[in-house]
Amino acid sequence: MKHILNDLSNEEKNSIRKQHTGGMKVMTESFSRLLNAKLGDAKPLVKEQVVAKEPTNGKQPPLNIKSTYEAIRSTDKQKYQITINSIYTGPDDGYNGYMASIVGPGTYEGNKLTAQNAASDSKYPNGGYDLSGEETNVIGGNTEMGKFTIIRKIK
Repeated sequence: MKHILNDLSNEEKNSIRKQHTGGMKVMTESFSRLLNAKLGDAKPLVKEQVVAKEPTNGKQPPLNIKSTYEAIRSTDKQKYQITINSIYTGPDDGYNGYMASIVGPGTYEGNKLTAQNAASDSKYPNGGYDLSGEETNVIGGNTEMGKFTIIRKIK
């Protein structure tokens, strides 16, 4: 029995071949990383991300008032809990500022970073430390305070 393609011209055969070149690409990076990990050193395949509103002006999307976030401080690489007490925005440039309570192992201006210290300190009459948010998922203060990279939303 003759094959159906035997009766086609070379031009028609080449046309069919062009339609079936390339194939399918399979992404194996995650699987390979899992296989090559040392025993007991498996890393998650999917990373947890902070879900924030889309920015309207290309700047940092706002964090939520009264929400608490877990963050890593740039100055000591320790974990902190940051609760946003209020948000203010610059009228012209879309700058996001936050008054926040910070709880963690470090200090600022010689005082431990506790919610009580921020709320009771006369330097911070608005109930928290003044932080800015000009990068996505990063908020920070002056050089001593450092930057906090948001890891996840706690509540």
